[in-house]
Amino acid sequence: MYLKELVDQMISLLAENRLQYLHQAAAYYRVINNIMVKIIDNSNHTTIICVLIKLLHSCAESNVPSKYEKLVMKCFWKIVKTMSNWTADLDYDTILLEVHRFLKDYPTTWWKKRKSDTPLRTIKTVLHSMTRVKGSSIQHHLTLINNTNESELQAYLIRLIASLKSDEINATAKVTPKSNNVGRTSKHLSKSTCQQLAEIFKKIGSKEHMHEQMFTKR
Repeated sequence: MYLKELVDQMISLLAENRLQYLHQAAAYYRVINNIMVKIIDNSNHTTIICVLIKLLHSCAESNVPSKYEKLVMKCFWKIVKTMSNWTADLDYDTILLEVHRFLKDYPTTWWKKRKSDTPLRTIKTVLHSMTRVKGSSIQHHLTLINNTNESELQAYLIRLIASLKSDEINATAKVTPKSNNVGRTSKHLSKSTCQQLAEIFKKIGSKEHMHEQMFTKR
């Protein structure tokens, strides 16, 4: 299962209350939450950030439950808290490309017509955290974007750089040592975690099958 699909499944389980009919449902919710934390901590950091941006992008273009969107943003806030520790592991060019795509399709003007612009502010908070680490050199990481004029990303980064004081920029922005973990692949989930996942999906499958039988019987 690809990381995006796995994260989508985990968040969907929590958002759609598909576990509520299971015996000891609260325990399963705790397991899912713990697995999500492990996924965020142990996945390739660039990949998990891009996955969450893509999921937030999907939220904007479809009628997903509001709880789903909130859970995606909750994952982002967890990442923001620890992003300064991921400095040398991140592929900034790849992340900024994904942000560019998001802002290209859903610019600030689009969000002004919505009841809430929290997803946009969440993305901008991620940009703020990255800029605090990289400083003005963040502009050198737009290499994967063919046309920067297609979104407000570059203009926003310029404003962000101008607004940051020198003491707000981490020392790592001046000297960024290479990490042995750059481009690292995602760690595999532990055997026990995989077994927990298998058990949950098995129970959900059998429960849904039972409901189907109930509704098809005459």
